[in-house]
Amino acid sequence: MTQEQCPHRNNVQSTEKPQVYKVGIYGWRKRCLYFFVLLLMILIVVNLALTIWILKVMNFTIDGMGHLRITERGLKLEGDSEFLQPLYAKEIQSRPGSPLFLQSSKNVSVNILNEKKQVVSQLTAGSHGVHARGKMLEVKSSAGKLLFSADDHEVVVGAERLRVMGAEGAVFSNSVETPHVRAEPFKELRLESPTRSLYMEAPKGVKIEAEAGDFQATCRSDLRLESKDGEISLDARKIKLLRLPEGKASPSGTRQTVFEGQSSEAQANSSSSEAEPGPSETSPPQSNSAMAMVFADIFKTEKRRTKPLSDIIHEEVTSYKATGCISVDEDPLAWWKNNEHKYPHIAKLAQCNLAVQCTSVPSEHVFSKMFFIQHFDSQHFCF
Repeated sequence: MTQEQCPHRNNVQSTEKPQVYKVGIYGWRKRCLYFFVLLLMILIVVNLALTIWILKVMNFTIDGMGHLRITERGLKLEGDSEFLQPLYAKEIQSRPGSPLFLQSSKNVSVNILNEKKQVVSQLTAGSHGVHARGKMLEVKSSAGKLLFSADDHEVVVGAERLRVMGAEGAVFSNSVETPHVRAEPFKELRLESPTRSLYMEAPKGVKIEAEAGDFQATCRSDLRLESKDGEISLDARKIKLLRLPEGKASPSGTRQTVFEGQSSEAQANSSSSEAEPGPSETSPPQSNSAMAMVFADIFKTEKRRTKPLSDIIHEEVTSYKATGCISVDEDPLAWWKNNEHKYPHIAKLAQCNLAVQCTSVPSEHVFSKMFFIQHFDSQHFCF
């Protein structure tokens, strides 16, 4: 239909008023929207305030949080820290100049694991003590010197001195190898084995020395001094042999035993030597020796000399031993007469006692006073 055919339609539309539609939120909806916006702003402000407060309280910085700092070498923690779970770290060290404390209510354990997650070394410090487990334990000084070492085979003490402060000393169930054993100054040293034997062995010798005291060796059974290749020397100002058996002469026969000496005579000589104030140059020596007994008569008859007579006789005996023994074919009386100028004092003694049977009284007197034990045939042996 064309516009000319409907003129009345255009006239009707032109005469009507245009309708207006309002766009927006009005009324209670508008008030609710403003309330939600205000509440959101309040929450944002509170959240921002709480964030700032947490950052301030926890001490958050660019390097880390609180006492924990993140450095190039790892984590740096200052102050006291508490770990509720296991701590795995390659290295734990304190600040320079500050100590490192490890504290626990039960125990502190340090475990070393191998590739198979098995414990190979362990150090546990608890209420019952400190326990260590491993293949070897070493303690060294600051200079790197070994002070103590222990393993399955041996325990080594590398210190210059091992000091035992216990009242009962040290107890060893097996052998001990050491070059030197000594007590504290002015204290006694006791080596004792209550129920077993005590052996002291050394390839080059054993030296026992008491510089300011006595040395005592006590045993319940026999005390034996034995030297296989050398000699046993008793060197002292006085030598006392107590409880010696008295010498008794056996009946005369083809064989005879001479004892070492008479205990009563030895004790009398020792008591008389202690009573005298001091030996003179012409008197016999105060020690109860074999030489003093044999040459007693010569000491009494000799006149005063510039040199002690005991030293002169000792030199003669030493020289006589160095020359060797008299051969069997030689005549002893002639030999002593020819060598009287070399051994004047020994020659006097020899001439008085030579060519006398061993069963005679002078011969027995000489043998008993020289402390020799001889077994001889009286028919073929003469002195």
